[in-house]
Amino acid sequence: MNVHLLKSPELSEDTYRDVVLMLRQYPGPIRFIESELGIMDAEPKDQYWEDEKKFDSKENVEFIQACLSSDEALPYSFPMTDKRLTWQDLFRQCENYRRERCVSPDDHVILLTDIGNDKNWFGSMDDSLKNYFIHTENWGHYFQNQVDVRFPIAYEVIVWLLRGCIYSSRHEMQEHLHQTSIGCFMDYCENKKEIILKMRTADLCPKCLDHINLKDLQSNFVNQILDTMDGIRNNLIFRERVRIMRKPSRIQVEGFMKHIFLTDFGNLCVRLNPKERALYLLFLNHPEGISIPELYDHHQELLTIYQRLSGRESQENIRRAIASLVNPLESDISINLSRIKRKFKEAVGEELLPFYDITGEHGERKFIKLDRELVTYKD
Repeated sequence: MNVHLLKSPELSEDTYRDVVLMLRQYPGPIRFIESELGIMDAEPKDQYWEDEKKFDSKENVEFIQACLSSDEALPYSFPMTDKRLTWQDLFRQCENYRRERCVSPDDHVILLTDIGNDKNWFGSMDDSLKNYFIHTENWGHYFQNQVDVRFPIAYEVIVWLLRGCIYSSRHEMQEHLHQTSIGCFMDYCENKKEIILKMRTADLCPKCLDHINLKDLQSNFVNQILDTMDGIRNNLIFRERVRIMRKPSRIQVEGFMKHIFLTDFGNLCVRLNPKERALYLLFLNHPEGISIPELYDHHQELLTIYQRLSGRESQENIRRAIASLVNPLESDISINLSRIKRKFKEAVGEELLPFYDITGEHGERKFIKLDRELVTYKD
């Protein structure tokens, strides 16, 4: 099964890539294809929200459904205004993409977009049961900013695919929705904040399981769906416990390009550029720490790492970059250390940052606190 994940222009590239990487880590017949929408051929209109109650409520339509939405780092204050498109506008983007790319009628197309919709729903699918949109903003509002947005977005992708495969029409789906939330993927969640229960449970009730069994879906398809839902639930629970337990995630350094993944955070890739990654790998190799003046003594080791990671960059540029990095009289090292700190903070939060940051007193050795038993390497 091919699933085209269509990135709307305004959606963050990092958020989009993280969602794709997470969905791809669960093996099965669903093949997630990266795609990008060149332009949005519709102009969003302003939507005025008088109060939080209206903002948290779905608009009733000819049929009922359940879905979800993504992140916003800051709490909302009301009244407020945001941008919205009609469902028809959003589905038209999927159809435009199908025509432009000659997509097979059997393929699924899912538009991920920060732009809201006029019914104030988390997402929806059209009458073909092959085109979908998912709203990727506002998750911080529903989870009080304690959520990594790729989890609810990935969850919504999986849930909508399951709905699209087990129901023959949107009307049939309506008949099977739970008006009272019970922690099942078919909860309606008229009050959108009830989505928290559905995601933390990430379950299928016995009645819905029986319905899925009647559809005689391929077992590897169902297993991939359930494995993904379980992974999302486990990662949400892990993150919630982090604030109490302060337990760091394991790190896996993977592949020829030595990308850094946080194993217990849903294999989240920390998006360091090649120079930042080379510097971080150097400090991982030296748990005893390295002072800034001592960096020059590790010039060759750092050069060797960076040569591997820098792709097609010329050798002269590589040597010049490393020479600048190990020169204590230049600001390059401070800039890169600051960027590394910011990216790990975005990935693990303030509570766990001390385990991953390259830190140390001024003039003393800098080091990464993380226990090296939590670090593995995979070719």
